[in-house]
Amino acid sequence: MKQKHDESKVLAQLKREWNAEIDFRKKIVRTPKDAPLSIHICGKIDFLTNYCGWIWSTYSTDKKK
Repeated sequence: MKQKHDESKVLAQLKREWNAEIDFRKKIVRTPKDAPLSIHICGKIDFLTNYCGWIWSTYSTDKKK
């Protein structure tokens, strides 16, 4: 059974639970590299990138001085 995702709900969940940076003008979602991505979150990211036109990238949370 195919689960239908809602774009706004997926973005809100990524921002709330995984501290994702979201750029609405450029349609880019950035998540921390060390975020624990489960199979369910991978499916939601797949939905955003393949069906909604979003770009997904990761960023490092290490602070080098």
